[in-house]
Amino acid sequence: MQINGQSLNGMSAVALVVALGAMGIALWRARRTPSLIVSREKSLENQVNELRATVDTLQRLLYQKQGEVDALAERVRALERLTPVAYSRRLPILLAVLGDDPALSIDLASLREVERQGKFRLSRLRPATMASLKSMLDRHRASGDPIRYVHMAVHACPEGVDLNGELVTAAWLSENLKSVDVLLIGGCRSDALGDWIGIVPAVVTMREDVSHTDAAQFARLFWGGISDGLEVEVAFDAAVERSPQGLAEFVELHL
Repeated sequence: MQINGQSLNGMSAVALVVALGAMGIALWRARRTPSLIVSREKSLENQVNELRATVDTLQRLLYQKQGEVDALAERVRALERLTPVAYSRRLPILLAVLGDDPALSIDLASLREVERQGKFRLSRLRPATMASLKSMLDRHRASGDPIRYVHMAVHACPEGVDLNGELVTAAWLSENLKSVDVLLIGGCRSDALGDWIGIVPAVVTMREDVSHTDAAQFARLFWGGISDGLEVEVAFDAAVERSPQGLAEFVELHL
């Protein structure tokens, strides 16, 4: 008898045991391999099924949450329809108060350039009167949307500003500008008024005579800075720096 090319007589007992052991292991592996393959396939199948179940659960949750989102969005739209004016979305108003001198229209042109930046809505009173100015300010306060920025393109003197032949004093302005945050009086010799209009947190005035062109240029620079979100002092300093030197020497900021 021969095993692996050797006769049984020529093999040692140890070699015979080793050879028989190797044959046994080979036979055991041959029998076990199919069961291992089946076991692994079953495990992979179970994992796939678990992942599919997880995906299905997540999809159901997604559809549920999407339904809740859609319901909330519809509720928001319904509330918007019930609210004619969403004040939080409206641009702040820059009110231009213009005297009856046609030359003052240059200020309006400068303010329109500021409006094109898309951060102010320009509204004008031309020619303005005490009654029309008071009415407009009161109406906006009553509606919950007070006017906070006012530009006055007027002729002025230490006693007040001229609105269509009416002398508007600092006392009258203090009484009627109580909701205004920033006021610019682009009129000659209006500096004394700024000292008395204490109700407005920031008032810009001119100490001396000023040309319409220079006043309009300063107004464009100053209100442009305010529309960019600059603090009043920063916007004022930036406008002064870029204005004609003569104007920079007598324009004043009252805080």
